[in-house]
Amino acid sequence: MLRRFGFIALMVVGALVMSVALFQPKSISAETPAPIQRTLDVTGQGKLTVKYDTAEITLGFSEVHETATGAYSAMGGAMDKVSNAVKAKGVKEDDIRTGALNLTQEWDWTKEGGRVLKGYRATNTIVITTQKLESAAELIQTAVESGANEIQGVRFTIKNTDALMNQALDLAVADAKAKAERVAGKLDAKIVGVYKVSVMDGGRSPIVYDAPMAMEAKAMAVSVPVFGGTGEYSAMVSVTFEIQ
Repeated sequence: MLRRFGFIALMVVGALVMSVALFQPKSISAETPAPIQRTLDVTGQGKLTVKYDTAEITLGFSEVHETATGAYSAMGGAMDKVSNAVKAKGVKEDDIRTGALNLTQEWDWTKEGGRVLKGYRATNTIVITTQKLESAAELIQTAVESGANEIQGVRFTIKNTDALMNQALDLAVADAKAKAERVAGKLDAKIVGVYKVSVMDGGRSPIVYDAPMAMEAKAMAVSVPVFGGTGEYSAMVSVTFEIQ
């Protein structure tokens, strides 16, 4: 009987402990709110106007023959003359590269709606690079007089673009910083850091001199002037400044 009473008392005590644990109020921890982030978004732009120092002249030879071998042979002979002629004007072999080399069929359409093989057109173009812009017109004339009958254009570029892009980026960053400081000052705020930066490389704006796609050598008796002109290099940066 005594043992049974002790067992019952133990159960009662256990129940009381569980009740206290269940009904004990829980403490609620309040999270500290994150501080408000104050930022200012600004876009800066840097532009450079520069004079081009390199010309890439694309020209070549195109002709139709009755046979593929005839067209190919004519093309090879003509382009040998052209390349040798421009080399004689001081162009190095390393500054001449093949632009395109094609051999295609050409067809004539009859009134009945059919087609007849006209022949085979062979086309070969080369790209001549020169830093002597004043000689571009003379090189074109020399090439045409030597057998070239296609001129696809002249593209002017800058040899050292890395230095120009670095300058444009410096100007863009300075522009962004000046804008941010001005706006922050008007708002009685202060720039305390940089939160995020994005760089947009605008690159260059090339100038292309377009000449007629095909012409006879006699049409080039007078040299056609070629002007290099200037181009624009630009860069943009988008900066998010931290302010307070």
